[in-house]
Amino acid sequence: MNPALGKQFLVSKKHLMLSSRRAGKVLEGSFKESTREKDGLFHWNFEPMFDSMAFEIVMHIIHGHTRQIPEKASVDLLAQIAAIVDDLECQDSIWFFAKRWLSQMKCPDFHETSEDLMRWILISFVFEESEIFKQITNDAIRYSTDKTPTFGLPIRPRILENIGERRQFILAHLFAHLQKLQSQLLEQSLGCNQGCRAMMYGTLTQGMKSNSWLPLPLSPYTSLSISSALQKLKAVQGVDYYCPLRYSTNLNGDG
Repeated sequence: MNPALGKQFLVSKKHLMLSSRRAGKVLEGSFKESTREKDGLFHWNFEPMFDSMAFEIVMHIIHGHTRQIPEKASVDLLAQIAAIVDDLECQDSIWFFAKRWLSQMKCPDFHETSEDLMRWILISFVFEESEIFKQITNDAIRYSTDKTPTFGLPIRPRILENIGERRQFILAHLFAHLQKLQSQLLEQSLGCNQGCRAMMYGTLTQGMKSNSWLPLPLSPYTSLSISSALQKLKAVQGVDYYCPLRYSTNLNGDG
């Protein structure tokens, strides 16, 4: 690393190239990093985006310095390690330790988009924890309100795009269903009689109006999450209505 920006690490080119696909490309390619400097060493400068402690741990693992590797890792530290591993493309070398750390951790259920949620997305993606990744991205889909924040974490753009696309698809389906209900009530294809339909249509329309859903919102549904939309729908109170057809006696005795 550039001393003006952070720590310097003296590492083995051989170990680094064996462990990291990216290192192999950089140190053996037509880049300035593949040329020895005046001190006889190869210099590889990184932007100051990696945590120095996490970087040091990754280097210790690559060089087999097992005594220098912590027994446990916090979510923050493991996310920092995952960012480095993803950049260097050295998953195989870190795999054993990452799985050991993960076995001591429990991924929580999230009820809002947060930095920890995004850390878990990064961790589960880099270390191929498919069940955790599915759970966490579903939480992000449910609770995000617009573009999913990354909190400065190097989340793959396609992951963020998938979360946003899925969120918009579900909200579009929800509002299409509300529109269909309105149409069915107006066309008298829903409800047991005119009074029932009038009551249902009025309740539905008032609920949509109170939630600022008239006219219906359009994609990308800014500032609206799936979770909040469902809560608003549940809050719409129906009115008790007596329908003679529903409670009439069946004189034929069947049903």
